[in-house]
Order: sequence, then structure tokens, then C-alpha cells
Amino acid sequence: MARPRFANLDLDTRHRILETAAEDFAARGFEGVSLNQLIDRLGMSKGSFYYYFDDKADLFTTVADLAWAMVLPVEKLDLETLKAENYWSSLEALMQEARSRIRA
Repeated sequence: MARPRFANLDLDTRHRILETAAEDFAARGFEGVSLNQLIDRLGMSKGSFYYYFDDKADLFTTVADLAWAMVLPVEKLDLETLKAENYWSSLEALMQEARSRIRA
């Protein structure tokens, strides 16, 4: 995950960084993304990048966590309420909502 100071950046800057990184990771995969090229594309210095992220894996994890948060409404899943009788129906409802979020 990004360092806590990443949250102090303005929303537009955070969004631009994560969107640009997501595009690169989606197009080239983790191994195919050159961190130096990505940093250049973002218009950041290496020092700025490392101020917010530990490394490329840290950025990737931040992007992946954001993607999951957008798609999978985990705030609606209370693990304490899952029992044998509602386990599959609860997961099914959660996945249906996730699919509808993807299609939106």
C-alpha cells in the first residue's frame, strides 16, 4: 500500500497517478512495466515517487486494492453474519453486485 502521505495529495493527483499506473499494468503486466518509464509518463521525479511508494510492487498493490474496492463491495459483507445456511447466498449476492458495478 502507498505510504500514508499519499493520501495527503489532492484527489486529482492521486487519481492521475493510479489511473496512469493501472493503464500501464493492464497493458503490459507487472513485469512489463518499466518503473522509470512510468515515472516519466507521470511527470514525477524518482524522489517524488519513492516519497509516496516503496517500489513498483507497492504501487501495483495500491492500484489493485483500489480496483477491488471499486468492484467488490466488501463493506456490505459482514463476516460475523456468515453462517452455513446463508454463506453461498451471501456470496452470490455480493458477486451479483460486483458484476453490476463492472458493467456500470
